[in-house]
Amino acid sequence: MRVLAGRYKSKLIRTINDPLTRPMMSKVRESIFNSLQFNIENKDILDLYAGSGSLGIESLSRGANFVTFIENSDDCITILKQNLKEFGINSRDIIQYRTIDAGIIIKNYKKKNESKSSKRKTILIRPEESEAAYVNKKSITKQKKRNQSSK
Repeated sequence: MRVLAGRYKSKLIRTINDPLTRPMMSKVRESIFNSLQFNIENKDILDLYAGSGSLGIESLSRGANFVTFIENSDDCITILKQNLKEFGINSRDIIQYRTIDAGIIIKNYKKKNESKSSKRKTILIRPEESEAAYVNKKSITKQKKRNQSSK
């Protein structure tokens, strides 16, 4: 996987070789950053479920001011640190949580950054596959119940 645009364009982002962890496809990252193109430069980014750091690194490449990487996998943290070192990026803001509760982390992040203008913050979230499947299953179940009650 490579950085798509900006200062680090075409540089290789290493990923872990684990069937339970999949890197985000380039087309998806490109689509996200095309949508956010004017909301990245000079912003502070929270990369939640950072994995290899592809979203945070892409953000820095496109002019983000600062990125906080949140991850719970030891293997991902190792690769993330390697990637940041190879890009010459300071890795002091990698935070490792054993369990990631997105709601609590976002609340704490907002509280920690209250003094900064809200216009300077962007949060990128890519839940783990198991959590995404759970959330998706839950929303599908709610939708089915709504459809049945409206009949």
